[in-house]
Amino acid sequence: APELYTEFVKLNGAAKVVELLDHENNDITLAAVELIVELTDTEALIEADAEEGAKALVDALVENAFLELLIRNLAKLDEAEEDAQKGVYNTLQIIENLSELSPQALEALTEKTDVVGWLFKRLLVKAFEQNKLYSSEILSILCQTSVVNQRRVAS
Repeated sequence: APELYTEFVKLNGAAKVVELLDHENNDITLAAVELIVELTDTEALIEADAEEGAKALVDALVENAFLELLIRNLAKLDEAEEDAQKGVYNTLQIIENLSELSPQALEALTEKTDVVGWLFKRLLVKAFEQNKLYSSEILSILCQTSVVNQRRVAS
């Protein structure tokens, strides 16, 4: 219920979800990533007319080192495993959702993390598959959202 996101933030729910991203068990981490995908689903938020609550949620996530943990988890995932492939896809989907909900969060993402480096490394993989394509789309989104991100991608 997106209309309850403001209450979720007030009750410290965003911070608790971020804590799960730092869990030692990858299954729990991947479940938290999947939950965040659902919470940031832009189509559902627009349909529910809950953009204000979504903004509060994104702000609370960013304040709790969500971006850093999200990208750090990418480096831990072994895409040879199906669950990890889905986790990478979901992480990229979160970044895309953030581009629609809070474009300034993407500037923080490129400033505080090495997401650009990870995306470029991901593109160097010889095999072509869904996550490689999505990585290129995310690089494109980063460049389209701000001049600051354009400079960071170019450097």
